[in-house]
Amino acid sequence: MTILILQELLRQYGRKRSSPHSLLKVDFKKAFDSVQWEFLENLLRYLGFPDRFVFLIIQCVSTASFSVAVNGDLHGFFQGKSGVRQGDPLSPYLFICCMKYFSMMFKLASQQVGFHFHPKCGVQGISHLAIADDILLLSRGDSSSVHYILQQLTLFGQTLGLDINPQNSSIFLGELVMLKSNPFFQLLALENGVFLSPTLGSP
Repeated sequence: MTILILQELLRQYGRKRSSPHSLLKVDFKKAFDSVQWEFLENLLRYLGFPDRFVFLIIQCVSTASFSVAVNGDLHGFFQGKSGVRQGDPLSPYLFICCMKYFSMMFKLASQQVGFHFHPKCGVQGISHLAIADDILLLSRGDSSSVHYILQQLTLFGQTLGLDINPQNSSIFLGELVMLKSNPFFQLLALENGVFLSPTLGSP
């Protein structure tokens, strides 16, 4: 469903004489490995999971040990200090809970007076989409909307322990906001993206 919504949003995205609009694709550095356990525990309690269930989940996450493979042989063991293990069937569900928290944060931001929805998203109230650990942030691309986006991204990153990966993050801007003076360029220091995959759309 998310892919279908995205395809509709990106149809003829780069055409001239269009309304101002922007899409920010955010990739977090080692998202699964950076989740803070204290935050995860508090989040699960906030979402209403029983205390015993939360205790067992945190035990599963925090008691794992790791070793280093050198020439095919395992050497030593050390305890992790954060993160959920990739490949663990439990980890995707825990990360979805974290994204649920982000959705609640961004919903509050989109209700602020200075936030302006993407022209195709105002009626539905869509301000963001999530695909795995990638987040797509949608807005009109003006200064006030960018301010609220950055505010929530910063707060979410500090709370969860995540950092934006600028090499894998991109901005896709409509014709009327593609100037370098756009606040997305100045505040995030990212390049304007180019759609390469027909799955996501084309300029």
